[in-house]
Amino acid sequence: MKIILVGFMGVGKTTIGQQLATQMDEPFIDLDARIAEHIGQTTAEFFNHAGEARFRAVEFTLLAEVLDQDAFILSTGGGVLEQAESQALIQNSDAHVIWLDSTFANNVSRLLGTDAADRPLLLNNNIVALEALWHHRQTAFAAVANEHIVTDFKTPAQISAEITTKIQQDSVLAFERSQIDALDNEILQALTARMAVVNRIGEIKAQHKLPIVQNGRMTTAKADIMTRFGPTLPAKLITEYLQLVTRTAIEHQQNMPQFGMR
Repeated sequence: MKIILVGFMGVGKTTIGQQLATQMDEPFIDLDARIAEHIGQTTAEFFNHAGEARFRAVEFTLLAEVLDQDAFILSTGGGVLEQAESQALIQNSDAHVIWLDSTFANNVSRLLGTDAADRPLLLNNNIVALEALWHHRQTAFAAVANEHIVTDFKTPAQISAEITTKIQQDSVLAFERSQIDALDNEILQALTARMAVVNRIGEIKAQHKLPIVQNGRMTTAKADIMTRFGPTLPAKLITEYLQLVTRTAIEHQQNMPQFGMR
């Protein structure tokens, strides 16, 4: 299982990630903690000394390494989507991307109860600027997420259960959609074979100087198909399908060189 948790700082990504990892018996990874381990200092220290650009570059490298793993529950930093390359990595991954969301007021309330020294942007922004940042990042979170979970007034256990349910639903839908894709492929293969037959019929008509359009053919074919498939398919679908394939066949035969030489 691959799960990426995104959301604003203080929304509870680490807490929920740890709980999910325990429930699912998957490795938990906190991206900020991985960065701190890699650089040998706190993320706040590195952010302030090296600058945000350097911090985001390291973040991108370590994010890519995590996403190459077979299974993980990943808690990302609140600003992971500030870099387009990191956003693309997450969007193009095969992981479930869960956006943990909360009102700005609740986010701030949680943040005030944490150590600001571990959150560089909290140190560097006043409340007005922080709220502007919150609004800015909401758009990015919405762009990458498969699921949106509002965490307000819910316990970690309730949030984890909601995530688990949504992932199970997604898995069922993914399977059924794969069946649709397979059927669509079969339909297109059948239409390809049909066009080959249309081409051969066109050659026969041209050879024997027969008209492209044969009166009554459409009416007879529609009546036969309605008898066989009318009970299970909408009449409108059958009619529009027959009109489309008939028009396509006629246009194809009209454009055949054999008819142009007559």
